[in-house]
Parts: sequence; C-alpha cells; structure tokens
Amino acid sequence: MGFDSHENNGSADTCVTLKIDGTSFSTSHGGVGPVEALVEALAAHGRHVEILGLTQTSVRAGNDSDAVTLLEYRTAAGSGWAAGIDRSVLSATLDAVVRAANVVT
Repeated sequence: MGFDSHENNGSADTCVTLKIDGTSFSTSHGGVGPVEALVEALAAHGRHVEILGLTQTSVRAGNDSDAVTLLEYRTAAGSGWAAGIDRSVLSATLDAVVRAANVVT
C-alpha cells in the first residue's frame, strides 16, 4: 500500500496504490486526506470498512517512540477493533485500516 497526498488549488488530492490478490490498483481522491482516501479505495474494490472511531497514542515518551492506533470499525459482518503500529502516526493509522479491511476478506 502506498499513497501520495498534495494540495491542488487549495484542495487535498490523494492517490492510493493498493495490492489486492496480487494485482496493483491506483485510485485518485479529491478533497480528502490519506485515511479517507484509503477507505474509499478499499470500498471501490469490495472491501467496505466504516471507521467508527480511533485512538492514537505513543508506546513511550519521547520523539523516538512508536505510534499506536486503535481503530474501531464496522463491516457487513459486524464491528471490531484493529491496531496499527509504526514510527509515524499516519502510517500506524493506515496500517490499522488495512488490518480492518483484511478481516473483511
């Protein structure tokens, strides 16, 4: 999974690249940030995940700590929790979304 986000005439544009079942897909999303763009990209490929809430925290004090995102989600099968861990808060959140989507499959 990869993404690129940039400003275009005052609006955020985000391109998401996913690999699903061995095939790469790229989608472009206007006016949304990376997390919402990822959710939209997953939905476009049959992986519907609704984010109900999320909490972000650090593993320990200091700038060199990993970030943890706990994400509550809902799918057609029900609701659940997913977690993501990374040095970057955004990457931890995207990881949690991908983990939730993998439960859908």
